[in-house]
Amino acid sequence: MQRYVLNYITKVLYESDIRWAVGGSNVLAHYGLIQSPRDIDLLIDINDVDKTSRLIEESASSLDAESYPPFKTEVFKRYLMDETEIDFMAGFAIVHEKGIYRYHLNEESITNRVLLEGYPLPLSSIEDWFILYQLIPNKGEKADLIEFYWKENGIRHPSILRKALEQPLPDRIIERTMHLLNEV
Repeated sequence: MQRYVLNYITKVLYESDIRWAVGGSNVLAHYGLIQSPRDIDLLIDINDVDKTSRLIEESASSLDAESYPPFKTEVFKRYLMDETEIDFMAGFAIVHEKGIYRYHLNEESITNRVLLEGYPLPLSSIEDWFILYQLIPNKGEKADLIEFYWKENGIRHPSILRKALEQPLPDRIIERTMHLLNEV
């Protein structure tokens, strides 16, 4: 079911010229770090929220969506399409002890595109998710998977990690990221 939903979303959003990317566990699955993502995380450009919402709502049911701390995402919605949950996020942000970390969706943050039935599925960077997973409660093991992957395969986009370090981050994340940038 999820493949069908990803195909549909990719086609509709591509044809509508919307800036977006898939994130979270779908990025990990792309790199072979997990087998089956349980949902689809859509990262949407804040300027395309209304248009994207209308397009998704044509084929998906809205679910209750409430953003809880530590999340400070500007727009968070949840949908269900063919038994697949979709988390819709624009202006994704996480509050932590040193401030607020904001995910910036731009061309640099989309590091891969995978063709699905002739349409490019944009994937957000694994480098961004390394930082995000350390900030999201109970997701640290996913950051560990990424670190292990990098030790075997190298970091392809170190500039994204360096850019992330320009934002407020807990010392433990800064130290871990700097260590990886110097080691891998």
